[in-house]
Amino acid sequence: NVIIRNMTNLGSKWGYVTNKEGTKQPFSAISLLDRTTKQLVARTISDEQGRYILLANPGDYILKTMTNASQFSQKEENLTIRERGMVKRRIVV
Repeated sequence: NVIIRNMTNLGSKWGYVTNKEGTKQPFSAISLLDRTTKQLVARTISDEQGRYILLANPGDYILKTMTNASQFSQKEENLTIRERGMVKRRIVV
């Protein structure tokens, strides 16, 4: 589980989607789902440089990322948000 307390002061303007080697993954789909109901809360697509930002209220979520680089890959991780703000973290798929 990942716990984010204050997302607006993380130092970076963006979150990034990368592979394990650190190569940025453009046009990846990032979804935030309510952990209990599994309903979609927010979603976005990373830009051509793999950057993204999501805005979220406090709560327990599943952060789901899908990329279609040289081969399709997907990742899901639990995320707890303590204060309203931007989700902008590095996601490794």
